[in-house]
Amino acid sequence: MIPNSSIEVQTSPVNRPSVPAWFAEVVILSQHLTTKGLLEAFAHQVQLVRRRFGSYEPIDFLALLFGYAISGERTLSAFFERVAPFGSAFMALFGPVLIFPIGPPSAVSWRA
Repeated sequence: MIPNSSIEVQTSPVNRPSVPAWFAEVVILSQHLTTKGLLEAFAHQVQLVRRRFGSYEPIDFLALLFGYAISGERTLSAFFERVAPFGSAFMALFGPVLIFPIGPPSAVSWRA
């Protein structure tokens, strides 16, 4: 092991969630889509037909779909549990006014 005096390790007894390993891939995808103008195109051109769609934008659901697909989590519920501590940061990758569901689809509670 090569000693390096510029590395400092701090510990704490407080539990803190770790950023999922796949989060970086979502960052790369969102930046690529933004740079190419595709994220804005998705936001304006994708239409979802649903009776109870409410005030949520299609890009909200596309963001979750991209994240879930990249995450490799076995269930949507597991994805929500894993990303919940980072929900605001996750959704900020796809735009400033998006809303993030913080529970499984069967019992979603919405947070602005």
